[in-house]
Amino acid sequence: MIDTGVDYDHPGLEGHMAPAVKWKDFVDYDVFPQEEAGTFKGHGTAVAGLIIQVAPKAKILPIRVLNGEGQGDLVGVIQGIDHAIMMGADIINLSLGAEGTIDALERMISYAREKGIPMVASVGNRGEEAISHPANWDSFLNYLDNQGQISSDLLLNRDRATVVTAVSSVNSLGEKSGFSNYGPVHIAAPGEGVLTLYPDDQIVSVSGTSFSAAIVSGTYALAKAQNPKLQLSAYAASLIVSSKASWTPDDAHYESYYKWLGGVLDVKQFLQVTPLTHFFLNYLDSFSVIPNIGLDPATCDLEGSLRSELSQETTRVLINNMSDAAHKVYRLNELGERELVTEISAQRIWRSVGHSKDTWLIANEAGECQGIITNPLLLSFVVIGNF
Repeated sequence: MIDTGVDYDHPGLEGHMAPAVKWKDFVDYDVFPQEEAGTFKGHGTAVAGLIIQVAPKAKILPIRVLNGEGQGDLVGVIQGIDHAIMMGADIINLSLGAEGTIDALERMISYAREKGIPMVASVGNRGEEAISHPANWDSFLNYLDNQGQISSDLLLNRDRATVVTAVSSVNSLGEKSGFSNYGPVHIAAPGEGVLTLYPDDQIVSVSGTSFSAAIVSGTYALAKAQNPKLQLSAYAASLIVSSKASWTPDDAHYESYYKWLGGVLDVKQFLQVTPLTHFFLNYLDSFSVIPNIGLDPATCDLEGSLRSELSQETTRVLINNMSDAAHKVYRLNELGERELVTEISAQRIWRSVGHSKDTWLIANEAGECQGIITNPLLLSFVVIGNF
């Protein structure tokens, strides 16, 4: 945990700390990363408290790179990440951020990628259409073409999309927190009015994307406990795919935020999904990862009898066109007639929000049915390709 330090004498952290010989303070350059007085006092302790609430067996390695006012320099952050890697960290939580991009920090992130260590970063708390660095390191913006479609590299390219998970905040109703920055974000998690630890043996209510990130880091820690031998970078894509969307195109902020958001963290669903990076590298043998993997042409025989039905529950459909040709996506309306929704270019990903009883038909450029998705429930994930 790279932050303002931690109150390691807090009774709530007893038994959850890594050995003291691994601790490091890159503000005072000693081995006591203790919280200090200032506007941000307690920030690191609060982050640590949320991580262990989600993953009670997690060990916290405190690395201090920010002072009591939440300020620090780039060198300290880079040194903090390097130290975490050397000390054997499985996940690196970065509840901090800066504007723009920083080459030296990107090189350190690349080093973490080589070691298979995922990072979780907060997107910022200004309520702006912007994502702080390093949360923006592998932003969806890097994969959008001029039609607003997402390149297949988002899930297939391990060099970027499996390293830094960008986390925004939602409230208890699953709505975007007013303070949360927004834009193409990987996932959202509770970050408004959450209870956690605070120095001097206190428990407090906190709000901020820093705390959303901590909850996601705790979820990664649970996954590590479930499968200790697997590198956690393999879980990044499944974290996005297993998330839950509860909004529709009619909601405020849909075009600027919800449209690009992977969804709200669903810990239970995440822990039940096989790591998708592993899946994509071995998809020929892994069709059973989640429902609707791979199109089944046999379903096209049912087109005449299928139609969408009215429903209240929203769902997400994510289609990865791995083929070399464009494909069309239709929704069968209440009469069973095709309504063209979009055309997915070759090697592109398309996703949308629909309803749980919608019926989606995938066709080639000539309009010939290639497969039909019915009753997708919370999520339908489909791969188009020559398997």
